[in-house]
Amino acid sequence: MNMGQDRHLIESLVGQLPLGATERDRTAFVRRSLEALSKLEQNANELVRLQTIDDILQEVSAEVADREEEKRLAEKRQSLTRLGVSQIFSHLSQLKRKGELESDVSLFDLERELSPEVEDILLEELDGDESYSDITELVGEVIDDLLE
Repeated sequence: MNMGQDRHLIESLVGQLPLGATERDRTAFVRRSLEALSKLEQNANELVRLQTIDDILQEVSAEVADREEEKRLAEKRQSLTRLGVSQIFSHLSQLKRKGELESDVSLFDLERELSPEVEDILLEELDGDESYSDITELVGEVIDDLLE
């Protein structure tokens, strides 16, 4: 195969990159494949050339998948953090019912005061795979620690 045929073959395989692949990923796939092929011996057979291109395709696909997974987890962390912040008032109410907070404490004011710190801690602590009960437990622990 010559360089023009290689480029045509590589460009025809760009569509096999996973959903979420950007123009930068497609360009990187083409560039890296051409670079890898240029390092092969001139008389390398077609099977070796195709395997080289497939290896690059797998590498770029894995990079895209990793990036998409990171994005998904970041979105999930944000969502779980919002859920956790929404549970602050409930936890404060439980503490007040148990007599662990003074009766004249305004739960709304305390919630407003604690929310930014709880949010920061949750964003730092969460990995995105927690369950609802994990969030409830963690929020309780964080609030208890902040109130000490």
